[in-house]
Amino acid sequence: MIFDSLLDRPLAQTLWDYNKLKHALKPADFLLLIGSYNLDVADYVDVLFMQKMGKVIVVSGASTDMQGMARLPRDEPEWKEFKERLKELGNAENDIIVEDKAMRISESIANTRDKLLADTQGEYNNGIIIMPPHYERRAFATAQREWPDVNWQVTSPNVTYDDYINQYDEENLIHLLVGDTQRIIDYGERDLIVKQEITEDAMTAYKKLRDKGYTKHLNKED
Repeated sequence: MIFDSLLDRPLAQTLWDYNKLKHALKPADFLLLIGSYNLDVADYVDVLFMQKMGKVIVVSGASTDMQGMARLPRDEPEWKEFKERLKELGNAENDIIVEDKAMRISESIANTRDKLLADTQGEYNNGIIIMPPHYERRAFATAQREWPDVNWQVTSPNVTYDDYINQYDEENLIHLLVGDTQRIIDYGERDLIVKQEITEDAMTAYKKLRDKGYTKHLNKED
């Protein structure tokens, strides 16, 4: 497979736009930071917390996999790297709750639910999930299935596709976009997430990029 920016970029932009939900945020009871390769997400969470968009921050993720998107390998699990960054930014230890077992989004939601509901002193009716832009729709649909009692919002750093590919390898990002879209379709059909409507443009873009060979992050099994 040879990456062709003229042909592939518009299709990738279509999937990028489909997977970003652009929720208008309202203050919530907690912020859930789902770990990833993108440490800029921690900086964005810090801004949201300073704006009092959440009363506490949950940092979730046990993986060390950078999904081919970062130049340097990760030696520490996601939760530790993101927690350390939040503390560097001035957030207090008691403002951060750690979920250190999750290896996928559904586990982040389920484990966070169990951890927060065990806290009888707090009320957790509204949550904001924060992650890289291309995960927004899948994370939202997963959260609605795993913890439907919460009113969920989802957000990510405000960055365009063009700006994102200045930071990260575009070819691998397209692999991720195709993988995310496949999971939205497949998991919805299997009732693992709340089923999402997929636009004709997004489906066409997904199929064209998949058939061209952007299959590195397709789900082989679950």
